[in-house]
Amino acid sequence: MHLILMRHGEAERQTPQDNERQLTDFGRQQAEEPAENLLAN
Repeated sequence: MHLILMRHGEAERQTPQDNERQLTDFGRQQAEEPAENLLAN
């Protein structure tokens, strides 16, 4: 069994509601790189 823990990438700092926060461009990159590695292996 494998257990993989992954955090989300960097998100916007200030929004009225936490669930409205969008990933920054850097945050998208942070999330995409590990996802690509998981799919490749």
